[in-house]
Amino acid sequence: MLVVMFPDTCRTERCWISTILLGEFLGLAYDVRFDGEDKVRISTAGKTLELSDAFFTGTKDKWLFTQPLAAEPLQRWTLAESGLYPNLVEPTVPVLFGAAGFKVHGTGDATLNLDIFGSAFFMLTRYEEARSPERDTHERFPANASLAYRNNFLGRPIVDEYVEILWEVMQQLWPGLERKKRKSRTLISCDVDLPIDPACASLYRLGKRLLGRTWREKSFGAVPNTIKNYCEVSRGNDTHDPYHQAIFWMMDVNEKVGNQLTFNLIPEKTDQKMDHANTLDEPRMRTLIRTIHARGHLIGFHPGYNTYKHPIAFAQSIGTLRRVMAEENIKQEMLGGRQHYLRWEVMTTAQQWEANDMTYDSTLTYADLPGFRCGTCHEYSMYDLASRKPLKLQQRPLVVMESSVLEQPNMGLGHDIEALSLMQYYKRICHQFNGDFTLLWHNSYFEKKIYKAMYCEVIK
Repeated sequence: MLVVMFPDTCRTERCWISTILLGEFLGLAYDVRFDGEDKVRISTAGKTLELSDAFFTGTKDKWLFTQPLAAEPLQRWTLAESGLYPNLVEPTVPVLFGAAGFKVHGTGDATLNLDIFGSAFFMLTRYEEARSPERDTHERFPANASLAYRNNFLGRPIVDEYVEILWEVMQQLWPGLERKKRKSRTLISCDVDLPIDPACASLYRLGKRLLGRTWREKSFGAVPNTIKNYCEVSRGNDTHDPYHQAIFWMMDVNEKVGNQLTFNLIPEKTDQKMDHANTLDEPRMRTLIRTIHARGHLIGFHPGYNTYKHPIAFAQSIGTLRRVMAEENIKQEMLGGRQHYLRWEVMTTAQQWEANDMTYDSTLTYADLPGFRCGTCHEYSMYDLASRKPLKLQQRPLVVMESSVLEQPNMGLGHDIEALSLMQYYKRICHQFNGDFTLLWHNSYFEKKIYKAMYCEVIK
């Protein structure tokens, strides 16, 4: 068994990050102890690996203070120069905390200058978001305020890479160690913000849709079909509602490739302008819910715009969803979901999910950019930075949301090809680390015919 010796500070935090990296990610047996030294040491079989302790040493007396932590620009470490060849996205990695370098001593012991545990804690808990006042118009921490964006590593799962570095080093000292085998997954979800196309609901909405699409596409090509859909839905024919029918089409194409979809539903309106979903007690919605369940897919939770830091609104919303599921005799082993508009506050939101006995949350990506906001493509148990305690709630980091790729302003003439290529890149990286490729695609985001073709390609 490994013995992990930490400096005697931040005990709860150190125990939690050990559980995640050594337990959940690597599946190793270990024992945590504390002493008065200023280094982290991992020992077994007469050998010791020493690691940097830069992050916790720098925060132990100033928890969540607002002064900068990592020195920027970050140092880059080319692993091959130290005789290491771990599974990485690129041969060179950014050094968040600690320093570059690895050395095996004549005694058989070794020193790794990189602060693996502190850096992973920083990324997985979203520590920088708790310290930063930066927010966008929806009160979300923006991608461009993150250390990952500023130092160009948002597109790589840096925590997973650090774990691979740690494993490579441990294999050199203890070649008999075995890690648990992990299997990559493709997890597809749909946030059903608009189960019914608003353009089919009223003449006013129809007019807005026609003007909007004509302006965006510089063409009247969409006008006849949009008017036809409105007329048919007005007569009670839902087969002409493109948003509603997209849900059934998504089930069809995912069933062909063996995927189980999760449809995240908004149970309660918390903001009249931002929450547009139909009530779950509406007959069409009850039929939809029954159909999703009968076809073997999952119902998920999508709490409304004003729930992410409002416990009462959150609890009322999940209460409504559970009532409807009980009335429809729908039982699921897991109940998770995602915050509407990806609104998330580090000091409050996870605590609400935990307090209401949710299994997992899958909110953590950025609304404007895809990538690894938490530095990982693996699901993990969360940590409460406010109360400084572990949570049972799992974080299932979202890697790609369709709009964060398809609406990127910096893509060139081959926008759709570039967008598909970017999605495939993230899928490939997730599978490289035997992680989860988590994709969110809204049922309301199939206006262009090519989007359906792209979707079918990505979900394979």
